[in-house]
Amino acid sequence: MQEPTRTPISITQALQEEAAEIQRFTELLKLEQVALSNGNTEELLVFATQKDHCASRINQLATQRNALLTAQGFIADRPGIEAWCAKNPKETLAASVWTSILSLAREAQEL
Repeated sequence: MQEPTRTPISITQALQEEAAEIQRFTELLKLEQVALSNGNTEELLVFATQKDHCASRINQLATQRNALLTAQGFIADRPGIEAWCAKNPKETLAASVWTSILSLAREAQEL
């Protein structure tokens, strides 16, 4: 039996998936902080497991994004996506989502 053909994902779609997962990770960090401040240390293992899953998924999504960038002749990571956005100014949604990703990553780092 043949595998179903997958429609290639766009850079915008990849960024949206990545932003959603980083948002989930950030929410977990906030919930973990509340649990800690309330002394609910028994919940920490659950949060650790959930954060590990999110971090793994974020890494997968970043790898996907980088593969899409390099397939289009751009370098990976931040310089590549910024160059892609500069070369594709009509892709305003992608640029907006990228800005959100950077903001969420800063927030997660602060948490």
